[in-house]
Amino acid sequence: MDKLQTKQRQSNFELLRIVSILLIIGLHYYNLGVIIDDTQPASFNTYFIKFVGFGGRLGVDMFVLIGGYFLVEQKFRGTKAFQIVFQSGVLTAGVGLIYFLCGKVSGMTVFRCLFCVFTNYHWFITAYFVLYLLNDYLAATAHALTRKQLLSLVWTLVILRSVLPTLLGLRMVNSSIFLFITLYFIAAYIRIYSPKIFESKYCLAVGIVIVLISYIISSLFYHFRDLDPRYLKLSVRMSEKDDMIFILCSVLIFSGFKNMRIEYSKLINAFGSSTFGVYLLHMNGFSHHDQWVTLLKTPQVYETPYMIIHAPICIILIFLFYSGIDMLYRKLIQTPVLNFVNAHWDNWKSLIIKAWNTTFGRFIL
Repeated sequence: MDKLQTKQRQSNFELLRIVSILLIIGLHYYNLGVIIDDTQPASFNTYFIKFVGFGGRLGVDMFVLIGGYFLVEQKFRGTKAFQIVFQSGVLTAGVGLIYFLCGKVSGMTVFRCLFCVFTNYHWFITAYFVLYLLNDYLAATAHALTRKQLLSLVWTLVILRSVLPTLLGLRMVNSSIFLFITLYFIAAYIRIYSPKIFESKYCLAVGIVIVLISYIISSLFYHFRDLDPRYLKLSVRMSEKDDMIFILCSVLIFSGFKNMRIEYSKLINAFGSSTFGVYLLHMNGFSHHDQWVTLLKTPQVYETPYMIIHAPICIILIFLFYSGIDMLYRKLIQTPVLNFVNAHWDNWKSLIIKAWNTTFGRFIL
């Protein structure tokens, strides 16, 4: 097994991973399963499903914050990079293989899925992989800067990526990796300097309250969209994952879970370890229509009073189902493969470095 995985993970962070993936599944229930016509009058279901999607944006930010919080104290490891590429490729291609056997996709499409990290098939996974590749440089920067310098860097990144787009609609930078780097340095600042404001026991409650208030304001803009088209744009803008309110709330909620003191839970950690796989499996582009429309019938349920029950049940079932698949994958495939890779990695690393130096070294040095 990968050395990082042999360590006993903290259950409070694993619980946050679970909450985050449930929120993300809820977001996809909304934006992949339900089609809302903004020209039609809004119903109770409209505001309910928008609330489900509204909270989902937090999940993405909190996942990156968790990663940054731990990565800033770690070194890049080739085996970890391999694990990200391998797991992404196998799980994505595994779903593709099912559709290939059903005659719905080509064999070449399935083959390309093995390298999906490099094709941005899953934007989140690709951005996170790039973040991991840059980790040593980002971590070195975070530790080399003084507290004041690091805080100034954080504010600069937040203003460019979040404040200007939210308040003025100005997007000087518009890339996922820039957002991830911003969140990385926020988490790094919290990890290195433990600012008192994020050590408060009220962080979680304050974060949730701000989310609820933000949703109410966004809903009011949406409700009055017919009076002025700009209200709809404001409502949409407040639902972006890089909105400054979302950044603030994700940091507060992350800090709230960080400050929790809960005992180690084997069950929580087992499901927390599956969240990466759950993301890959439920977000597979091959199965979007079959999963949300054909099987779960979300468009039809949207027209009924049962959506308020249907949505949470579907979200939990998807999480449990794909967690089970991921656990089997890790036991039957990933663990043996990683054991083999770890056993031979030092030799492979030497060969890779030698080949690199032979091929490119003389042009660089």
